[in-house]
Amino acid sequence: MQMNRKGGLAQWFVTPHRIYELIFGRCAWENFCVSEAMAEDLLLKWDIKAKPLHDRPASIFHEISTNEKAALFKKYPFGKSFDSEDSAFVDSDGNLMAQRPALIVSSTSWTADEDFGILLDALVKWDESMRNTSGDSFEDRVRVVITGKGELRTFYEEKI
Repeated sequence: MQMNRKGGLAQWFVTPHRIYELIFGRCAWENFCVSEAMAEDLLLKWDIKAKPLHDRPASIFHEISTNEKAALFKKYPFGKSFDSEDSAFVDSDGNLMAQRPALIVSSTSWTADEDFGILLDALVKWDESMRNTSGDSFEDRVRVVITGKGELRTFYEEKI
């Protein structure tokens, strides 16, 4: 069942919930949302005043020092292949390399509601663009680390 308001079974589910949100959203003493754009949309479309609450990381998350970066990349070398001992980030003396690849880290639950194919498609297009413009390969310029567990993990691992 597709969730839209164009008719069918979904309409019987969506319409009452929209009415509920419209009525009780206006009756609330305070409303909050996740962005300035959403607050503006709620005000224009539903006449609901909402305060955006921006999601920020906890104070324990901060940029790590150069020494901590070097230690991390010695522990996890992120070479050209997953099991490579050669680091793409630190030299043999343990110093960060000046010309090192970008590192993209993402977590996922590997479930249908979280379409990780979007990121994979973007990475493929990025690789094609790099090969066509500079002749570089994606493997030389980027490392991608994806963590998480879920029922679609095997499916995406085969695509990767």
